[in-house]
Parts: sequence; structure tokens; C-alpha cells
Amino acid sequence: MIKVLKKIAFLHVIKQLIVTFIESLQYAKKGKLRKAYHWFFVRNCVSIFGNGARYSSKKISNLTLQIRDDGFMELNKLSEKTVKNLVDYFLASQQQKYDDLKSFFDKHRAENYVRSEEVDVCLNNELCNSILKELNILPVVSEFLGLSEKEISIFAKIDALFKINGERNLRHGYDDALEFHRDIDSYRFVKAFSYLVDIEKGSGEHEVCIRSHKSLPLKLRLIKRYKYSTLKENLPHFELKSIFGKAGHSWIEDTTSFHRGTIPKMGDRLMLSLSFNDKKTADFMYDAGYYPLSKFKSNISI
Repeated sequence: MIKVLKKIAFLHVIKQLIVTFIESLQYAKKGKLRKAYHWFFVRNCVSIFGNGARYSSKKISNLTLQIRDDGFMELNKLSEKTVKNLVDYFLASQQQKYDDLKSFFDKHRAENYVRSEEVDVCLNNELCNSILKELNILPVVSEFLGLSEKEISIFAKIDALFKINGERNLRHGYDDALEFHRDIDSYRFVKAFSYLVDIEKGSGEHEVCIRSHKSLPLKLRLIKRYKYSTLKENLPHFELKSIFGKAGHSWIEDTTSFHRGTIPKMGDRLMLSLSFNDKKTADFMYDAGYYPLSKFKSNISI
């Protein structure tokens, strides 16, 4: 029976290789040969063998020990001022004018989409500098990735999850990342998150399976969505952490761990997401949204 299951898992890996090869061919046909190569390499290498940061970092200290072991580590909180500035920036970026978050949430709730469109924070240098300085995240990111800051790209966005009242709509068929999954964004990467409103149970809290970034059975390494029951039955160490906190609560996460957002039942969520990626692969894989980390370095002392 075990041999049969292993054979089935292996066949699914072959299927993934074929699918990602076909995806890569689409980029190659457009003349994007390097993107085609990196897409195929990263999607398969990271999903099967894990985050490249696990094998690439030359320095390991207590600074990154917890995120290496658990895949999760809390960070400094963002200040009330920076949280307010981020909320104001998010509202000012909307096509329609809103006086406050409540009016924004109420307006979009009626559309029955759970997740909002994202807002690019990297377009505001001052905000990005404040975030990086208050979180004091750069030493952790650099050590975890095993890269200097000039070798790292950053992506930063704010988006919302709504407590809807009617039947849920899907935007472009996307499931809003509300099923368990592992990110495969570049060869080496790590993400950080900050709540911009108070989050209690039922408010769209983020969930992560602690230590699920390592020692995975082959059938859980494929690029797909997974049910709670599947992970509970098959993870060698199933420990689900639901993250709650006041506005400003922040953490860093190796998102090759299984994680998901949750559908709000009691309140709405607004969250900042930061992604730090190796420029070597990310610059070829993505056409927009990623910026050199060094762009935001000038006013930061570490």
C-alpha cells in the first residue's frame, strides 16, 4: 500500500513538471527565455526541495533561529502613527473617496468579494522607510536569505478581507488564498505581515502550520491547495497557529510553511504584506511590483 501511495505521489510530481513546463513555454514563445527558465526551475525546485534560503545562508545566529525552526517569528510592532499613515495611504489610493475604513468596508462588503484589490506601498518611499525601520527587519531578512541588501528585491502591499453578507464572489476565479497553501515566489524568499486593524477570532485571522516548511511527505510538496483535514492527517507535526493581535502586530514567516487567510465572520481585516526575494530569480519571474531593497535603504540605520 505504501509503495502504491509513493507511486501515485511520484506521478503527481511528473504531472506538475509537465504543467510548469507548458507554463514556461508560454513565456518562451513571447521571447522571455530567462523568465521561462526561472519559472520552471523555481516552481519545481522550491516546491519539492524547499525554500532555497534553507540551503544558501552562510550565517546562522539566534537572530534567525526561531524562523528557521518554526517558520514563524514575531517582530516589533508598527507604531500607531505608521499604522494610521498606512491606512490613510490605502484609502487615498482608492478610486472613490472614503472618510474612514468603516465606509470603505461597508461599500465593498455589498459586492460580496472577500478580498480587495491590493495597493502598492513601495510607491511611497517614506512609508516603506518607516516600516523597515520600526520592524527592524533588515538584519533578519539578510541573514535568513544569506544575501546582502543589494541582492534582495522587496514587494509591499496592503489589502483587505471583508465580512460579506451574501453569496461569495470570486475575482477572476481566484480563491483569495483562503485555502492552505505554500508560496513558491522565488528561489529564496521570506515574508512579513502587519495587521492594520485589531484582529480577533473571526476577523480574517492569518493561520500558519508551525514547522510545516520542512520534513514534508512528497504528496504535500505539490503546488496546490490543501484542506485542513488533509494536513492534519498527513503532516508529521501538525500544529496550527492562529494569529491575533492589535493594529501594528507584526511577524515574519517562511511561507513555504502551510498557511492561509480565513474568511471573516465577525469583522473585517486590513493587512500589510512584505515580501523579500532574491533578485537573481525574482527579477526574471515578475514584470512589476518588485523593487530593489536598496531603494529604501538611505534613511535606515541598522
